[in-house]
Amino acid sequence: MFGALLASCYTTTIMQIGPWFILKYTLRVLAGLLAGVMTVWILGWRQHLEPRRLTALVWIALLGALLGGRASYVAQHAAYFAQHPVEAGLLWRVGGLDGPGAWAGGLAAATLWSWRARFPLRQTWILLAPLGLLLAAGEWWGCGDVGCAWGRKVTTAVPLWQRWLVHETPDLYHTFAPRYAVPWLAAGVAALVGGLAALWPRHAIGAVALYLAGMAALTLLRADPAPLVGNLRLDTGAYALLALYLLEVRGWRG
Repeated sequence: MFGALLASCYTTTIMQIGPWFILKYTLRVLAGLLAGVMTVWILGWRQHLEPRRLTALVWIALLGALLGGRASYVAQHAAYFAQHPVEAGLLWRVGGLDGPGAWAGGLAAATLWSWRARFPLRQTWILLAPLGLLLAAGEWWGCGDVGCAWGRKVTTAVPLWQRWLVHETPDLYHTFAPRYAVPWLAAGVAALVGGLAALWPRHAIGAVALYLAGMAALTLLRADPAPLVGNLRLDTGAYALLALYLLEVRGWRG
């Protein structure tokens, strides 16, 4: 039952392009990825980085984010994947990625590349910031349609100033109800700070920290199940710790 519900997140909202069928979720993720890669390429070109080095950096960071996000997701659902170990690698069929895990994996992979290439770590993260943020915007945009990371239901009247936060959106069970529109809010934040990181690279690390702090705050409006530490969602603490770490990195030199 659990596996079927997880898989359903990726088997809905299909659109046809000629003879091909593709998920809208996939298209939106690819749109964010393409925008991010193009931005990183332009920033690297301005810094006269060799295309080969830049390509290696992007691939390594993406692979690290993929592995980190999937490993964290599988660990959080260990009881299910212990009974279905083969499905741990079937990202496209069962479940997805954990957000904080993906960010941690991408940062770790970029750090490794920086060390091996003898390239300043702070500059490496500045280069990759727009990619991570714009890719996140695409992923959240896709989540808005398929119901992953859904918001809490709003069952009472909300103040006028909060009404823009509430929309008729689905959960993973495809049940529509007035909810806090967490995926749309997250997509907007990611796109906004991604643009900031692209236009003002010197503030890129701060932009990522701002995004991660925003995601920590938005977890308080989420209704999807998550591991708890006491009464606190695990992802709330993970996002907050990553944000604090990057704020510390922002003060580095070189």
